[in-house]
Amino acid sequence: MTTQDLNEIHTMINQDLATSRQLLALLEQEIDSTKSRDYEKMGQLLKEKTPLLEQLKQNAQTRSQWLISLNRSSNETSWAALLESFNDENLQKQWQEVKTTVEHCQKINEDNGKLVNRGVNSHQRLLQIMRGNIQQADIYNAKGSKQSSHFGGTVTQA
Repeated sequence: MTTQDLNEIHTMINQDLATSRQLLALLEQEIDSTKSRDYEKMGQLLKEKTPLLEQLKQNAQTRSQWLISLNRSSNETSWAALLESFNDENLQKQWQEVKTTVEHCQKINEDNGKLVNRGVNSHQRLLQIMRGNIQQADIYNAKGSKQSSHFGGTVTQA
């Protein structure tokens, strides 16, 4: 690889670090908007997250193409070996920080997804109750077998 390639790698890793930090900040804001059920803010955050995710994806594709052009496997191990070959400790530290930040983003995103799903499920149950159409509940009998029971009826009438 040439000096120009090394400079491009530095630039890309710096860009990934900045992008992943921005994404992390948005995901942290999303925690609050999800908990407070601020759907307008959640939509706005989604619009802001999308280009950041696209940028990270594009850079991942570029890394993959570089590795393939060097007749290496397109995986994390090959990328780490390539970075080590430059003997640039700062570059390796920055890449490790990118990886750590992206992993943190993935964890927060999973947690936010669980919060959203919980809210959706709660709203669905409330709608079913209001309609008087409550799903069957599975309960266990004395023998430990599942037994379905149906609860339903009109909650209110006008």
